[in-house]
Amino acid sequence: MSAMHVVCLPGWGMSSQVFEPIIRHIDRDFILHFVDWVGIETLSGFSERVITYIATLDAASVALLGWSLGSIVAVEAALKSSRVDRLLLFGATFSFVDEDKSASIGWPKRVLERMKRQLKIDREETMRNFYKMMFSSQELDARWLERWMREFGDIANIYSIEELLLGLDYLIKMDLSMNLGALRAKIMIVQGAEDKVCPIGNVQASFDFISSQKRLVAMPGVGHVPFYTQSTASLQGIWEMLTS
Repeated sequence: MSAMHVVCLPGWGMSSQVFEPIIRHIDRDFILHFVDWVGIETLSGFSERVITYIATLDAASVALLGWSLGSIVAVEAALKSSRVDRLLLFGATFSFVDEDKSASIGWPKRVLERMKRQLKIDREETMRNFYKMMFSSQELDARWLERWMREFGDIANIYSIEELLLGLDYLIKMDLSMNLGALRAKIMIVQGAEDKVCPIGNVQASFDFISSQKRLVAMPGVGHVPFYTQSTASLQGIWEMLTS
């Protein structure tokens, strides 16, 4: 049996470098591919890049491993491409913005619009504030933010301000919650129960709409980056999904 192709999709302002804590443990068993968002100029360009990349692979089916913004792109690509067989999502959301302004479901649009204005004024401070939001209170006490800043503090520098702003526009406008019934790919979601960026309530509110094989793994005390702060437990989920 040939090794499965796994396409890794990072979050907003990130590269696939952030997956390093898990990549080094699976790169001998799966064929890994990496996509980022540099050079994308339109909202449709996110999923188009993934679908175009999948078309170049010598594989009848592929798995998409998506985090945060990458989770939305993964679902969008799976809805458009029959070659997507499995979805493994971390810190996932199906609609980043919640117009009812419920903190348990998503962000008010005005918060993202303010973030766009702040990016233009002080990019470095805006990114640091975002990074801090990614970690739960327990993780902050354990100094995971300081470790992240040492390892990935300048990762967003591969993107221009315009590309970062487009990514925020994508998050504002994309809502796939009503399309989940059309998913045919198997899906596993690994979510921090204390995720402030993509609250677990968003996934829970839409989970019943998914008709394909599905599993939700909630990690207590964990924030937005479970594959980073809980890499061992995340690896178990990856193995279960990719070898089942």
